[in-house]
Amino acid sequence: MNMKPRIRASLSTLLILAGLTLAHSAYAPFAPLQCTGYEVSAEKPERPPSNESHPALANVAPAAAPQTPAEAVPVELQPYRVQLHIGFENAPEFGGDFRKFVLEGVREGLKRYIGEFWQCAVVEEDGRLFAGLPALKRLRIDSIARDVIPDDVDKVYLLSIQVSGASFSIAGREWDTLTRRLGAVAVDSVRGRREIPESLLAVVHDLFRPIAVVEPSKAGPLTLRARAGEFPPRDASWQPLPPGRIFETFYCFLNKDRVIERVQQVPFTYLASAEPAGRGVARATVSSGLRAPLTSRRRILPVALGINRRGPETRLTLVTRPPARKPLAGIEVEISAVAVAADEAKQKDKSNEEIVNASDGQEPVKLPRLVADRNGVVSIGAGASPSGAPVWLFVKSGQALLARVPYVPGVQSTDVLELPDDTLRLETEGDIALLQAKLVDAVARRAVLMAQVRNRAKANDWTATAELLQLLDEMRPATAFIDDVSAIRIPRLKTARTRRDRTTEARIEKLCDETTQLVKNYLDADKLKELREEIIDLQQIAANTAAAEADVKAEESKISRPDKKAIDGQKSDTATTIPSAAPAVPGGGPPP
Repeated sequence: MNMKPRIRASLSTLLILAGLTLAHSAYAPFAPLQCTGYEVSAEKPERPPSNESHPALANVAPAAAPQTPAEAVPVELQPYRVQLHIGFENAPEFGGDFRKFVLEGVREGLKRYIGEFWQCAVVEEDGRLFAGLPALKRLRIDSIARDVIPDDVDKVYLLSIQVSGASFSIAGREWDTLTRRLGAVAVDSVRGRREIPESLLAVVHDLFRPIAVVEPSKAGPLTLRARAGEFPPRDASWQPLPPGRIFETFYCFLNKDRVIERVQQVPFTYLASAEPAGRGVARATVSSGLRAPLTSRRRILPVALGINRRGPETRLTLVTRPPARKPLAGIEVEISAVAVAADEAKQKDKSNEEIVNASDGQEPVKLPRLVADRNGVVSIGAGASPSGAPVWLFVKSGQALLARVPYVPGVQSTDVLELPDDTLRLETEGDIALLQAKLVDAVARRAVLMAQVRNRAKANDWTATAELLQLLDEMRPATAFIDDVSAIRIPRLKTARTRRDRTTEARIEKLCDETTQLVKNYLDADKLKELREEIIDLQQIAANTAAAEADVKAEESKISRPDKKAIDGQKSDTATTIPSAAPAVPGGGPPP
C-alpha cells in the first residue's frame, strides 16, 4: 500500500493549522481611546493607519523636537487642551485666599459650562508671560519663551485682573498654539469681587476661537469638522460651528511621518459655516481672492481658525511682490459687500460706493473710497463690516484693477497686501497719454486746415488753397504716429516678458492697440485724398464756369457790335430824308 499521498495530505493539514494559529496570535484588536488629564492617546496598531484619519492638531512642536501625532484619533474625538494663566495686580484687595477663590471659581465654571469639551488647567500667572494689562497688549509671539507653555497645549488664555477705582478691570487674550496667533484683547469690568470668576469666564467665552479641519470638495460646498465635536459643551453658546461663524484658513504642512512641520495662512480666504451636517460637522462656503484657495494634497492639511473679537481698524499696507516690495502710493481701494465684476463696479457711483448687505437686507451704506498714502497704507475701519462678514476690496491703479480680495477688517491691527508691480504699465500709460495728446492736437489742426481749404476753394481763392494744402502735406502723417506707438510697445513688451508678467503684457498690448486704432480712424490718408479730389473737382468746375462765362461774353460782344452799326446807319438815313421844319410865322399863323 502506497502511504505517500496520505503523508503529504497530513503535512498539508498541519501547515494550514500552524498558519492559522500564528495569524490568530498576531491579531490584536485596537485599544479604546483613553483621555486622562492632558493626555489623549490610543495604542498604535500594528498595521499602518488609514488615510482617512486626521493628524492630531494638538501635537505642534518646534522643528528641533517634532512629535508624532496620534493619527488614529479623529479630530472630532480630540478635546481641547487648555491653560488659563490668571495674573493678579499686586494690590491689597487680592490676598492669597481671594486668589484661591478666583482660581477655584473659574475651574468650577469651566466644568459647569464646558464639560469634556476642554481639558483645562487654571494656574496663577507668575509674571513669566506678562505682568499687567499694558504688557498683555504689547505681548508678541516672538517674546514668549518656548519652555513656558508645554508643547501639547492647544489654547492659552492670558487673563489680567486689576483694580480700577471702585471696580475691577478684567482683560484677556487668546494664544492659539497651532497657528501661533494672538487674538485681540478683550476687556470687561465688574464692581464686586465675587463677580470676578464669572467675568473671567465671560471674557474667555468672547476670546474662544474654535479650530476645525477643512475637507475640500471638487463639487459642492466644503465640510468643516470641528475639534472636539463629539464632546458638545454643556452651554450651547460655546458651540464651535454655529451658522454664520467666520473662519480664517491655514495650511498645515506635514512631513512623511505626518508630523506638522509648519503652518501657513491662506491669504485673503475665509470660510463661513452653514447648515450642520452632523455633530461637530457643518457645511461651509468659501470667499477667496485666489483661484484655487483650498486644495487637497497628500501632505497638506487645511485647517480653519474662528474669528471672534476684532480691533477698531486694520492698517493695510500695499506693496509690490518680492523681491522689490516697494510701497504703492496713490492706489485706490473701493469697498463692496459683494464680489461684483470690475465693469459693474464702474457703473456705480464714482465718488461713493453704495454697499448693500444682501445677507441681512440693511439699507445701502455709503463707504468712502480709500487712497493709499505715500507709504502705501490705507486704514480700513471695522465699521466697514458691522456683521463681521468679509467685505470685498477692489484695488485699482488708474483704470486697471490690480486685485479683488475679500477682507475682514479689525482681525489684525496691521496687514500686507502684495500686488503686481504696476510701474511698467504706468510708464506705458504715461507715454501713451502724451502721444494721444499730440494726436488730439494733430487731429484738431488737420480738421481746421481741411475746413479752411474747402472755404478758400469755394471762394475761388486758389492761391490760399494751395498754401493750406501745403501745410496739410507738412503735418505728421499717420505712419509717424504708428511708429511712435511701436517705439513704446516693443521695449515695454520685452521687459514684461522678461518678468513673466502676462497681466502687464496684456494691458500694454491693449493700450497700444487702442492708440493705433485711434490714429487710423482720425488720421486716415484717404480723407486727404478725398479732399484733394474734391479740390480738383472744384477747380475744374470753376474753370468750366469761367470758360462758359467767357464764351457768353464773347458771343454777346459779337452780337452787340453789328447792331450798333445798323442803328447808327438808320439814324443817319433819317437825318437826310426828313426836311427841317420851316420857321414859324410871326403872329402864330401857319406857314404859307
